[in-house]
Amino acid sequence: MRVISVWQPYASLLVGGFKRIETRPFPAPSTVLGQRIGIASTKQIKPEQRAAFEDEVFARYYAETGLPGFDDLPHGFLLGTVLVKTCDPITQDDIDDITEEEQSYGWFETGRYGWRTLEPEVFPEPIPVRGAQGIWIWEPAKVHNLSEAR
Repeated sequence: MRVISVWQPYASLLVGGFKRIETRPFPAPSTVLGQRIGIASTKQIKPEQRAAFEDEVFARYYAETGLPGFDDLPHGFLLGTVLVKTCDPITQDDIDDITEEEQSYGWFETGRYGWRTLEPEVFPEPIPVRGAQGIWIWEPAKVHNLSEAR
């Protein structure tokens, strides 16, 4: 399965269906358009991730999700999947049409790309993974075989 690593809390927001547009500085590869991809939460924690919770608008919408606080979110796990419907350059018209909530969950700036997602699915249990930058491949059979070999 193709997977993309996303900083928390945005990874949980995506698979939970609260965030519908993943903003990136690059377009979605054609191999993921119209496809279901995995969403992995990054293991590393940056100060900017914690700082999001200090933003009044973000904090208000995040509180309504029922998701756990930042320190209780899973870091370094495959959380679930989303269907990548489309990917387009972000325009000022897009920014004007996006809800305040969605804007608080992304980096909406002209010249970046909006990966529009649908049909989020959360796994019953997060799966520990070693992530990577960009799109990477997760092969569950290999993970399963490694655990059997021990």
